[in-house]
Amino acid sequence: MMNRYEYIERLREKCPHDLYVVTGQLNSRTNDPIDSWTFFQWLQRNDIPSKYVIWKEHFLYQQLVKEDALKDVIVLNGNGEDEELLEHDVVLARCCAFVQENAAMNRGIHDWLYQLDDCRLVFLQHGIAAINISELTWRYFPPFNDMNVSSKREKELVESLMPKQPWSKDLCFVAGLPRFDQCRDLSFELDDNYVFVMFTWRSSLEKGIDNIHRSLYWQNLIKFFSKENIQRFRDNGIKLIVALHHHIQNRVADFNLGENVKFIRQEEIKYWVCHAKACITDCSSISFDFMFQHKPTFYWIPDKDDPYLDMNDADDGAKVQAALGLQHHFYNICKTPDELIAMTCQYAKHHFQLEAEKCAIADSFFKYRSDFSFHIYYQIEQRLMLAERKKSSDLSSQLKQATEMILQKEGHIQRLNKKKAVHLRVIRLLAYLSALLLIALLYSLFAV
Repeated sequence: MMNRYEYIERLREKCPHDLYVVTGQLNSRTNDPIDSWTFFQWLQRNDIPSKYVIWKEHFLYQQLVKEDALKDVIVLNGNGEDEELLEHDVVLARCCAFVQENAAMNRGIHDWLYQLDDCRLVFLQHGIAAINISELTWRYFPPFNDMNVSSKREKELVESLMPKQPWSKDLCFVAGLPRFDQCRDLSFELDDNYVFVMFTWRSSLEKGIDNIHRSLYWQNLIKFFSKENIQRFRDNGIKLIVALHHHIQNRVADFNLGENVKFIRQEEIKYWVCHAKACITDCSSISFDFMFQHKPTFYWIPDKDDPYLDMNDADDGAKVQAALGLQHHFYNICKTPDELIAMTCQYAKHHFQLEAEKCAIADSFFKYRSDFSFHIYYQIEQRLMLAERKKSSDLSSQLKQATEMILQKEGHIQRLNKKKAVHLRVIRLLAYLSALLLIALLYSLFAV
């Protein structure tokens, strides 16, 4: 009996492969899919056949319902970890590129999409997040056909950290993220010195509140957001805008940092990326958005010396190791909260102007300054055409080999036929000579 995958593959033989399927992080309710959604909107504006896949419990879905903006949006009841997506067989039959902002999807569907000859599986990621994945997590990270990065420098950096796999060769293409088109320095619109703060998550903290409270990550964050430190910022005219990483949203009750800290909502992050004058983080990829705008970013890793943090861990350890490695490629790396606060206050005295040499470092991580969605689309189309040419070339080569085999077989038959003809002539000649010999013999007998 034909399974669902075989059925869709049969459909693909009859359908044009012209549809872009785009998705954010399917298993998250809170992660802002700004890159995938921006790319999808660009495809729609340019009348390129496209569908967007979203989980029904994601905050963006609720927003789209209110705005009556569900055109070409596929809504899943589950979070993508089951095979519900296979129910949309015609969509998958037409799919020429499946663009994911994150690798969170049913592994069977992922592997099936990857092995399709005429479909590109694209990882829409960049920067520190990509480095984290490629550092250690890539050992079990599922394969992709293509991965988007923002510059040749970032491409070299990411590829140098990847374990060498057959599928990882020539994986990265340079285009940049769609969200950069929305990055506009609007900090001049606000008189106050707002500094955006967001620290990333540690998977080991999922083990429970006790694990959270004993971690150096938590203890140092508590110290950093102490009443005394908050006052130091205020004395220098700095107001902190604190955002929780989307993975922490579900544990917001466990992250009570005191009355000094108020968290902004997830949907407000985009606003503050443009309006804040600087950024404080450990290794969030949001630092790239600030670098893009030539705004200072300050890096501080709260748990680099945590005895409970396993540096060989394929998630947390990789994240911290990669963050520690940033000091070789970035700037404003702080070892202590005091150093971090002092550096931030010093920049505030100079209106958060980023030095020219640091602007140059930031610029080296961006090949383009506009039209990022176009560059992504162009790169995917180029790779689709290249794959099609390779497929045609392979078919041509196979046809040539088959033709040569046929010709060789025909030549062999012709040679056999020639041999048979020669043998036949020899036999006929021998028969003729035998007949002559017999006649001569009979004649001699009768003559006697």
